[in-house]
Amino acid sequence: MRRDDEHDQDVYGTFGVRAGVVVLGLEQFADAPRADGVPVVVVAWEPPAGGDERLARILTELM
Repeated sequence: MRRDDEHDQDVYGTFGVRAGVVVLGLEQFADAPRADGVPVVVVAWEPPAGGDERLARILTELM
């Protein structure tokens, strides 16, 4: 796929696909790229065991 527009060259880069952003957990981090028209995927994520280190160690041992 050939793109003549210089801006498209920057956006589509070497692989010919549009660049995007993956946001892990915090929806607010998606606002700025979206405002610039960048595709954003938000992945719902939180620390294992709700961030409780003791429970996270127990879960790790169970695996």
